[in-house]
Amino acid sequence: GEHDVIIARHILEHLMDPIQALNNWKKHLKPGGRLILALPDQERVNSIVLNPEHVHAYTAKTLKNLMETCGFKHVITYDSGNGHSFVGVYEKQPIVTYPYAVKNGLDRLYEGDISTIPYVTEVL
Repeated sequence: GEHDVIIARHILEHLMDPIQALNNWKKHLKPGGRLILALPDQERVNSIVLNPEHVHAYTAKTLKNLMETCGFKHVITYDSGNGHSFVGVYEKQPIVTYPYAVKNGLDRLYEGDISTIPYVTEVL
């Protein structure tokens, strides 16, 4: 990715496929980059009724669950101050790849061609 920050204000609740959008935004963020989302808070107002173009409704908790499922780390959630929305800040997790044996502490026991060790990719 090439961006440090992406801001999406009152967009996610309108999208038929929010996971596709989140993955697309994540692709454009640098590792450690932040996605800042502003959304209506379903705990304060029924956002589907508020705007018939809303196809999804979120609370701070449901957004956090969705974001973590999509590989983002929660940084902070706060009240937007307008009486019906919240802001969530999430960070793109860095991805590391290393030999499986190193991850499992087996590298000290391995006597052979290290290039044959399978690799593990993991989100930190």
